[in-house]
Amino acid sequence: MNLYSEENQLRVKYILIALISLFSWFFLGGIVSYELSLTLQGKLQRFILLFIPHIILFLALFISVKAILKMPLLSLISEKKINIKEELLVALITLLVIGFFSLFSYKTLIKNSDTSSNEKLLFFLVSLPLLLVQTLSEELLFRVLPVKIYSPKEKIMTKKEIIILSIVEGVIFLLPHLSNKEVLESQNSIYAVITYFLWGFGACFISLYYSSFAHSWTMHFVNNLFSCSIIGSVNSTLDSSPLFLDTSTSYSPLILVNTIVLFFVIFFFKKGKSK
Repeated sequence: MNLYSEENQLRVKYILIALISLFSWFFLGGIVSYELSLTLQGKLQRFILLFIPHIILFLALFISVKAILKMPLLSLISEKKINIKEELLVALITLLVIGFFSLFSYKTLIKNSDTSSNEKLLFFLVSLPLLLVQTLSEELLFRVLPVKIYSPKEKIMTKKEIIILSIVEGVIFLLPHLSNKEVLESQNSIYAVITYFLWGFGACFISLYYSSFAHSWTMHFVNNLFSCSIIGSVNSTLDSSPLFLDTSTSYSPLILVNTIVLFFVIFFFKKGKSK
């Protein structure tokens, strides 16, 4: 009975953190972004402006987790110390898979001449910390907290539980991305919608199967960094300054294949490392 009571108390704490985070992200982030948008004019400034809600979300998560749970933020990503070498391998695999499938779009790729090489480098350097904050915040809000609310205490989940939770996570990750330009302004946007769901499902499945959200965060970060710095889309929500632009405004099933292959490769890579 005491264990049940402790578990419920912990669940309430996670719910409180989630509510504080959502309020900070949507309400405070929205207000601050609007006020700053009235004064910020340059391309780099507008790019930074896109991340203001995530910066506020990150601060809300950092403060609330420290105050309510009395623990460091990264311990929610992984209870064990994050293996940097392993995450670098995951980052390399993610980069290679995404880069390989990007080659199929060579006919619609053009060199981005809107900014100089120095400006592209500046965008890249600025995007690194911003994307780390963005992806960490989204991992915690969309993946970690829902799982913690369902199961506040660490336990070995059944495959059925993992699949059901992953489906729920897929929907949770999809919903806030429905307002992205990739969905609203692209042809065959159904493929983008399914891709967002697959990202939510696949990332959660791997995280729960191996009891760590570190790989999910790494893949998320590399995917967004690739879009911001190497090959971006003309319909991208992240209006940065990549080396190349994909001028196509239509999605194909290839984006689904890309996502599925990526998660299969990472899953079996981790399975091999776990032996």
